[in-house]
Amino acid sequence: MKKILIVDDSKFSRTIVKKALESHLKDKGITVIEASNGKEALTKLKEEKPQVVLLDILMPDMTGINVLLEMKKQLNYMPKVIILSALNQEPLVKKALELGVKEMLVKPVNPKELANVIKKVMEGGG
Repeated sequence: MKKILIVDDSKFSRTIVKKALESHLKDKGITVIEASNGKEALTKLKEEKPQVVLLDILMPDMTGINVLLEMKKQLNYMPKVIILSALNQEPLVKKALELGVKEMLVKPVNPKELANVIKKVMEGGG
Protein backbone atom coordinates (compact mmCIF):
# COMPACT_ATOMS: atom_id res chain seq x y z
CA MET A 1 0.00 0.00 0.00
CA LYS A 2 1.48 3.33 -1.06
CA LYS A 3 1.05 6.27 1.28
CA ILE A 4 0.79 9.95 0.50
CA LEU A 5 1.13 12.57 3.25
CA ILE A 6 -0.60 15.93 2.78
CA VAL A 7 0.94 18.66 4.94
CA ASP A 8 -1.04 21.89 4.99
CA ASP A 9 -2.27 24.14 7.80
CA SER A 10 -5.54 24.68 5.92
CA LYS A 11 -8.08 21.92 6.56
CA PHE A 12 -9.96 23.09 3.47
CA SER A 13 -6.85 22.66 1.29
CA ARG A 14 -6.13 19.22 2.78
CA THR A 15 -9.71 18.11 2.14
CA ILE A 16 -9.68 19.31 -1.49
CA VAL A 17 -6.35 17.61 -2.19
CA LYS A 18 -7.39 14.40 -0.43
CA LYS A 19 -10.64 14.18 -2.42
CA ALA A 20 -8.74 14.83 -5.65
CA LEU A 21 -6.24 12.08 -4.86
CA GLU A 22 -8.91 9.59 -3.86
CA SER A 23 -10.94 10.39 -6.97
CA HIS A 24 -8.11 10.29 -9.51
CA LEU A 25 -5.88 7.62 -7.95
CA LYS A 26 -8.42 5.19 -6.49
CA ASP A 27 -7.06 2.40 -8.70
CA LYS A 28 -3.46 2.93 -7.48
CA GLY A 29 -3.96 1.47 -3.99
CA ILE A 30 -3.00 4.56 -2.03
CA THR A 31 -3.65 5.65 1.51
CA VAL A 32 -3.84 9.39 2.17
CA ILE A 33 -2.54 10.69 5.50
CA GLU A 34 -2.89 14.27 6.71
CA ALA A 35 -0.85 16.59 8.90
CA SER A 36 -1.91 20.10 9.86
CA ASN A 37 1.56 21.44 10.69
CA GLY A 38 5.26 20.71 10.38
CA LYS A 39 5.70 19.00 13.75
CA GLU A 40 2.78 16.67 13.11
CA ALA A 41 4.20 15.97 9.65
CA LEU A 42 7.57 14.91 11.06
CA THR A 43 5.86 12.52 13.49
CA LYS A 44 3.72 11.01 10.73
CA LEU A 45 6.74 10.71 8.43
CA LYS A 46 8.52 8.60 11.06
CA GLU A 47 5.47 6.48 11.90
CA GLU A 48 3.86 6.01 8.48
CA LYS A 49 6.84 6.28 6.10
CA PRO A 50 4.89 7.69 3.14
CA GLN A 51 6.42 7.47 -0.33
CA VAL A 52 5.17 10.92 -1.36
CA VAL A 53 4.70 14.15 0.60
CA LEU A 54 2.58 17.06 -0.61
CA LEU A 55 4.08 19.91 1.38
CA ASP A 56 2.64 23.39 1.78
CA ILE A 57 5.50 25.87 1.63
CA LEU A 58 4.01 28.52 3.91
CA MET A 59 2.71 27.40 7.31
CA PRO A 60 2.63 29.34 10.59
CA ASP A 61 4.59 27.04 12.94
CA MET A 62 7.20 25.68 10.53
CA THR A 63 7.65 26.55 6.88
CA GLY A 64 7.86 23.81 4.30
CA ILE A 65 11.58 24.63 4.06
CA ASN A 66 12.04 23.93 7.78
CA VAL A 67 10.12 20.66 7.40
CA LEU A 68 12.40 19.67 4.49
CA LEU A 69 15.52 20.48 6.52
CA GLU A 70 14.24 18.45 9.48
CA MET A 71 13.29 15.55 7.20
CA LYS A 72 16.88 15.40 5.95
CA LYS A 73 18.16 15.41 9.55
CA GLN A 74 15.66 13.08 11.19
CA LEU A 75 14.63 10.48 8.62
CA ASN A 76 16.57 7.46 7.48
CA TYR A 77 14.83 7.64 4.10
CA MET A 78 13.66 10.49 1.90
CA PRO A 79 10.18 10.48 0.38
CA LYS A 80 9.46 12.24 -2.89
CA VAL A 81 8.33 15.77 -2.05
CA ILE A 82 5.96 17.91 -4.08
CA ILE A 83 5.66 21.52 -2.96
CA LEU A 84 2.24 23.17 -2.91
CA SER A 85 2.62 26.91 -3.16
CA ALA A 86 0.45 29.96 -3.53
CA LEU A 87 1.65 32.63 -5.92
CA ASN A 88 4.32 35.13 -4.83
CA GLN A 89 6.39 32.65 -2.81
CA GLU A 90 9.27 32.43 -5.26
CA PRO A 91 12.14 32.76 -2.70
CA LEU A 92 10.79 29.84 -0.65
CA VAL A 93 10.10 27.74 -3.74
CA LYS A 94 13.63 28.43 -5.02
CA LYS A 95 15.06 27.27 -1.69
CA ALA A 96 12.92 24.10 -1.82
CA LEU A 97 14.24 23.33 -5.30
CA GLU A 98 17.80 23.79 -4.01
CA LEU A 99 16.99 21.20 -1.31
CA GLY A 100 16.08 18.62 -3.93
CA VAL A 101 12.33 19.05 -4.45
CA LYS A 102 11.55 18.08 -8.03
CA GLU A 103 7.94 19.19 -8.43
CA MET A 104 5.97 22.28 -7.48
CA LEU A 105 2.26 22.96 -7.96
CA VAL A 106 0.52 26.29 -7.51
CA LYS A 107 -2.55 26.38 -5.29
CA PRO A 108 -5.38 25.93 -5.91
CA VAL A 109 -4.21 22.73 -7.57
CA ASN A 110 -5.91 21.24 -10.60
CA PRO A 111 -7.00 17.73 -9.50
CA LYS A 112 -6.03 16.08 -12.79
CA GLU A 113 -2.63 17.80 -12.87
CA LEU A 114 -2.04 16.77 -9.26
CA ALA A 115 -2.90 13.14 -10.04
CA ASN A 116 -0.57 13.15 -13.06
CA VAL A 117 2.32 14.59 -11.04
CA ILE A 118 1.73 12.03 -8.26
CA LYS A 119 1.70 9.16 -10.77
CA LYS A 120 4.92 10.43 -12.36
CA VAL A 121 6.63 10.78 -8.98
CA MET A 122 5.44 7.38 -7.75
CA GLU A 123 6.73 5.74 -10.93
CA GLY A 124 10.20 7.17 -10.33
CA GLY A 125 10.05 10.36 -12.37
CA GLY A 126 10.30 13.86 -10.99
